[in-house]
Amino acid sequence: MKRSILATATVAALTAGTVGLAAPSALADPGHQHGSTHQHGPAAHGSHRLANAQRQVRHEVARKDAQLTRVLGFHGYTVLGSDDAAAVSTNVAADQAALAAFGDQVAAATTVEDVRAIATQVHAFRPPAYHLTVNDLRRAARVQASVTDVATLLADISAAADALEAQGVDVTVLRAAIDAATLVLQDVSTAASTATDLARALTAASTHADQHAALGATSTATAALADSATQVQTAQDALAALATPVAP
Repeated sequence: MKRSILATATVAALTAGTVGLAAPSALADPGHQHGSTHQHGPAAHGSHRLANAQRQVRHEVARKDAQLTRVLGFHGYTVLGSDDAAAVSTNVAADQAALAAFGDQVAAATTVEDVRAIATQVHAFRPPAYHLTVNDLRRAARVQASVTDVATLLADISAAADALEAQGVDVTVLRAAIDAATLVLQDVSTAASTATDLARALTAASTHADQHAALGATSTATAALADSATQVQTAQDALAALATPVAP
């Protein structure tokens, strides 16, 4: 009987001890549940990188769009001829449309690599290059205006040669000088037209090579104009020599 009572007491004690040991474990915070509302890991990190890349490109698009808008307020632009101004305005509008399309593409991009590819294209847009374009168009326009003036002058010299020839004066040398000046003037006109066409085609996305080609064409036209001036002066000197009375 005593042995039975002792066994029962021992079992009860062991059971109570087991329960007492198990209780703290049951009450413990399993896995620190308070942190489960935050997203961690590669997926969340990639999402943040994508959002940051998109934000940067959108900022760049907006900045360059504003620069393009200011192009139409340049003093040089406001004094361009109507055809030149229309060409620049059309190009600016096309550039802004392209930038807007890039903005849409960035918003729809799903990878950082896609955003970087678009960013490279946006980076290629250089709105400040329109300063050079406008100045180049103004230089080409001045050459074109000079061509018109020189053509009028040569027409006057030619008319004077006709009058002298009608009086029996030998105008062979004068005619040769007029013809030489006319040929050079035609070269000037062609060069100026080429320069104008190249400059009108320039946009914010044009390459440096395209810009250098336009600038080079304008420089060629300017140099040709200087040669034309020399030839015209020769024609004027020949006319003066014939028109000056010879002393008896």
